[in-house]
Amino acid sequence: NFVTSETKFTSDIKFTSETKLTPQISKLLHTYATYITLFIEHDKIIKLQYFTREWITLEKAKYEINKSEKYDENQKQEILQNIEKSKSMIQKYTRYINKNHDFEYYKKVVAQATDNQHFVEVGSYKGRSSSFMAVEIALSGKKIQFDCVDTWLGSEEHQEGASFEDADVVNGQLYNTFLKNMEPVKGYFKPVRSSSVDAAATYRNESIDMVFIDAAHDYENVLADIQTWAPKVKSGGIISGHDWHHPPIKQAVAETLGDVSNIGNCWYVFK
Repeated sequence: NFVTSETKFTSDIKFTSETKLTPQISKLLHTYATYITLFIEHDKIIKLQYFTREWITLEKAKYEINKSEKYDENQKQEILQNIEKSKSMIQKYTRYINKNHDFEYYKKVVAQATDNQHFVEVGSYKGRSSSFMAVEIALSGKKIQFDCVDTWLGSEEHQEGASFEDADVVNGQLYNTFLKNMEPVKGYFKPVRSSSVDAAATYRNESIDMVFIDAAHDYENVLADIQTWAPKVKSGGIISGHDWHHPPIKQAVAETLGDVSNIGNCWYVFK
């Protein structure tokens, strides 16, 4: 049985930053953000930090049991077998969910980043991609500033009576939902509540290492976002975004940036 609590996920991040990560722990931490991806739209957020915490506790227990002199070998083997059974239970709940190829781009960006870089995500909505990026940054141990820019008013399609009406948007709760979803990775992101254009005006030219554009999806707004944010990116930095397979976005990207690369549905180009 896994009992939920209000203990912060960041305590586990602190532990892992002081301990060599096993591949299993690293995978579980990655999986937390993917869990948000699957359930966020249905308000069924399952906070995988509880699973992660359980996994880390079991890893600690294995270490302590192996070095303990309190148990004979038979007792140790019995305890270790029970630990493995518990870990299998966790895997049963998590092994099928780390399949979102879009996030491969986020992994790649963080992997090649260096300390003191500055990332900006334009369009964060409820924190699906934001949470994954924050987890990646936490796992990397790198000092990366990560800003999440959004009005948190929702797009046209999220308004009352629209095709993708969203209760959080209609009730004015979208920003609060974002903050609640991001609570487990507090300290690894900074919300910037503003329109894309107004937010860009607060950044110096050539000051950002990576911008990820995922706000409006119509041609005019995407074109404006690219034109507004591209000057803010350093030479050698990355201009990128989402929904590469959406024709209006492809058109706006092609007209402003020319040929770009893509990983899944994420497009990117080095400036």
